[in-house]
Amino acid sequence: MTNYTLIATFAYPSELTVAKTLLEANNIPYLVKDELTVQVHNFYSNAIGGIKLEVPDARAQEAIDILIDSGYENFVTQNEELSNEQRLKRQQYARLLKIIISVMFSLGLAVVVWLLYYLISQQ
Repeated sequence: MTNYTLIATFAYPSELTVAKTLLEANNIPYLVKDELTVQVHNFYSNAIGGIKLEVPDARAQEAIDILIDSGYENFVTQNEELSNEQRLKRQQYARLLKIIISVMFSLGLAVVVWLLYYLISQQ
């Protein structure tokens, strides 16, 4: 079984399309993760780390060079493993972000309801 390496992440499927075409033109096999999730729920893209493009370990550097030469240097990821501490911090940050968004949504909804009540009571 071939091991695959993450070489790039994309926020939107449209950004990924040209990168896939470049790899296909150079006969480099690839795997794409989370593309359908982002297509269905595009606001989840940042929360799940974007759309992930992986290639076989043996062809990773070649694929990275092709993407960089084609202007995709902003999408290429550094091939580094996260420590457990870094993963934990990212998970905690994601939880905190979910809480903040939920509170903001709830407060916004409460303000709208209050405004409607106020406007109705003034008539």
